[in-house]
Amino acid sequence: MSSPLLATKLYIPPARRNLVPRSRLTERLNQAFTHKLTLISAPAGFGKTTLLSAWTPRSDRCVAWASLDEGDNNWTRFWTYFIAALQMLREDLGENAQALLGAQWQRPEPPEGTSGFQGRAEWIESFLIVLLNQIAAFPDEFSLVLDDYHVIYTPAIHEGITFLLDHLPPQMHLILTSRVDPPLPLARWRARNQLIEIRTDDLRFTSEEAVMFLSQVMGLNLSAENIAGLETRTEGWIAGLQLAALSMQGRDDVHSFVSAFTGSHRYILDYLTEEVFNRQSTHVQTFLLQTCILDRMSAPLCNAVTGQNDGQMMLEHLERANLFLVSLDDECHWYRYHPLFAEVLRHRLRQEQPELLPELHRRASVWYEHNGWADAGIEHALATGDFERAAKLIEQVAEATWIHREPATLLRWLDALPDDLVRSRPHLSLSYARTLLFVGQFDAVEARLQDVECGFDASVADRAEVRDLVGRIAAIRSLVACYQGEPSRAVTLSRQALAFLPPDNLLVRAGVAINLALNLADAYRASADGAEANRILAEAAEITQAPGNVPAALPVLNLLGELETAQGKLRQARETYGRALQLASEYQEQSRQPLPVAGAAYVGMAELLREWNELDAATSQASAGIELSESAQDWRVLTSGMLTLARIHQAQGNPDGALHALHEAAQFARRSNITWLISRVAASQARLWLAQGDLEASARWAQRCGLGIGDEIGYQRESEYTTLARILVAQGKAGEALELLAWLLEATENAGLGATVVEVLMLQALALQARGDTRGAIAVLERALSLAEPEGYVRLFVDEGAPMAALLRVVASQGIAVNYVTTLLSTTRPGRSEGALPSPRSGPIAAVLPEPLTERELEVLGLIAKGLTNREIAERLVIALGTVKRHSHSIFSKLNVSNRTEAVARGREFHLLS
Repeated sequence: MSSPLLATKLYIPPARRNLVPRSRLTERLNQAFTHKLTLISAPAGFGKTTLLSAWTPRSDRCVAWASLDEGDNNWTRFWTYFIAALQMLREDLGENAQALLGAQWQRPEPPEGTSGFQGRAEWIESFLIVLLNQIAAFPDEFSLVLDDYHVIYTPAIHEGITFLLDHLPPQMHLILTSRVDPPLPLARWRARNQLIEIRTDDLRFTSEEAVMFLSQVMGLNLSAENIAGLETRTEGWIAGLQLAALSMQGRDDVHSFVSAFTGSHRYILDYLTEEVFNRQSTHVQTFLLQTCILDRMSAPLCNAVTGQNDGQMMLEHLERANLFLVSLDDECHWYRYHPLFAEVLRHRLRQEQPELLPELHRRASVWYEHNGWADAGIEHALATGDFERAAKLIEQVAEATWIHREPATLLRWLDALPDDLVRSRPHLSLSYARTLLFVGQFDAVEARLQDVECGFDASVADRAEVRDLVGRIAAIRSLVACYQGEPSRAVTLSRQALAFLPPDNLLVRAGVAINLALNLADAYRASADGAEANRILAEAAEITQAPGNVPAALPVLNLLGELETAQGKLRQARETYGRALQLASEYQEQSRQPLPVAGAAYVGMAELLREWNELDAATSQASAGIELSESAQDWRVLTSGMLTLARIHQAQGNPDGALHALHEAAQFARRSNITWLISRVAASQARLWLAQGDLEASARWAQRCGLGIGDEIGYQRESEYTTLARILVAQGKAGEALELLAWLLEATENAGLGATVVEVLMLQALALQARGDTRGAIAVLERALSLAEPEGYVRLFVDEGAPMAALLRVVASQGIAVNYVTTLLSTTRPGRSEGALPSPRSGPIAAVLPEPLTERELEVLGLIAKGLTNREIAERLVIALGTVKRHSHSIFSKLNVSNRTEAVARGREFHLLS
């Protein structure tokens, strides 16, 4: 249930009438354009927003505006509003960057640990670079205001703003208003003269400004002594002066009031608000109390809540009376109270008329429901404890919430309901079970499903509806079985779901149809019937692609692409993923709502591009998929995306980036609670250790993985076996590796998993070569190449390093797949060899090593040969200890060795050491 952009957040607040001129500050704003950033930092009530709203119409440059709130802590939602603000200047500004975003509106606060994605700078940068390039092409100078930046606490957003400012095009200037200093590198920008600061002391009213404000704006005739007293007691705090002026209107003994006026800002606010409230008419007081429950107000909404017809007149009256009402648009349709003023009003309402609260929230809930804002209607129903109403509304929007992947929102609503109420409503219990499944709470899923079954006789009279519910229950249980690595049980439950779900309801109940298709396809994949899985998925995709049903079709297409990739049909998978992304793009263009479910298609496409060695494009696709899936908390896709990024980083020669991405993948996998996914990440970690020369760490994984010949190859477990085979070869156990690979080849051929078949054949060739059977290695590798060449496999071979390169040269010398092998041998590892100086000793090894050692690596190898420790090498070369370790890992990888002794021996073999 995705909400549209709230246009009022993008309007520049209209300047108030009779404002005090503040030329000293507006002049600083005019001069600030020579810097990158203006920070206006001060506590509430110092006129930050008012200053900017008065300056904006007089600026000689165009200005865009975005008012922030707590909901903008979703990374993608923040940048969506950022771009929307830019598009107020020109409609197409930032549209390419916008296409990368997949935010979900009104998402609750991200759970702990997911707000920042530590170590993801690469994919954040890919989005920001696109945005910066479009800003750089904008012809005019402009400023962008981000108002109330203090509400932002997500580290990834701060990182993005930092990157943006560090690379800001000269025609753009950023202005932040905040109650506290944001966690940005202000000291660095200050030292570089890139920052203009307007702070509390700058914003305080001067004596002259205080006189003008109290006399001309507030209409008070005060003596110089009284004005000075107020100025001293408020210390130039504008809100304090305004509150004091409102309290003094109509008083005879102004001097006594001024003399008694003391206290901190908070106490002053509480005291003066009480004074202001008590001096209003009964009608105004009633309106204030009845509408203070609303975060935003319009006349129709106010009328619905108060039961009167004077909403617009009252709002205009409050605005004219300076009663802390802020207009949110130029047409004066929407308003809000100053948050501190609203807080005091709500406190008073709870104290004086607590019995009125439920009715006010009920009226607001009804209005929001009838005007298409069911989510706000649910919030008001929950706020007042009207759980029956909330339950009814949740049932109405549950399917829409699922289509747009907002499980966290649905879970928060359901958790707020009494358990007995949920249990008494089968459809609500079913929604609860599906939500718990999505967030990985599998044990709790079964309890909710049993609640549904227990509620049949009590509340569901229609027999067809009972059969439909039985089918839905079976579909969910099948998913649990798949995620917990029980393929046989998943097949049984999927067939049960198929038997009970009414065929003619498949289109209407698209979500259930998708779950069924996913279960069947996954189960068939594990039970070696890939053709049947393809058929079912293709049929489901056709059914769910009815007009307006794109969100239901995408999960099916995503899995179809995943299955085709596993079968080794890479080019066919590209067509499938491309179709999914095209549908998602068209849907977003028509509805203006991105689809988080498209994240899996981006990640699937990224994996294909990575295999084809299109690493930059792969990074961009993976980043887009991760951002889309983050809003839906789709841990499975997030894990897959991070695993792809880890392999990309490793291929680019960025081992630290690969380790960071794998760390993120492990966190997501644990959150998913999916058994096979957690095991896959552990195997990927072991494979990365092996690639980086840490054979000991990878061997520890091999000892505890529990894999053996003859096991049933469980759901999605193939990569664990291929990783084990690599480790066995590296340990000099080629015979054991070949025995494992022979069994794995038969199993994966029977299952139709063509991608794993190619990988197993390649590993068999390496194991045979390691055992000295060159002829056997050539024969097996020839078969692997014949299967791989039509689909364009590249990284599968290149990532194996020197041993594979040497074997490929032997194969090519015999006239086997010469053009394809030449392409593979010409592929370099970006970041590992780029920029490396040619070695004077590289000649003798050029025919064997695909990557020569750099000059620094040769120095390190020479010192290793002399017996120096890593610390002694660091001291000798005047480099960090960690740098020595990275050079050592690189040397081990290039020489295909696992320790220092083997590296020295291989170095002498290749004439690298004198």
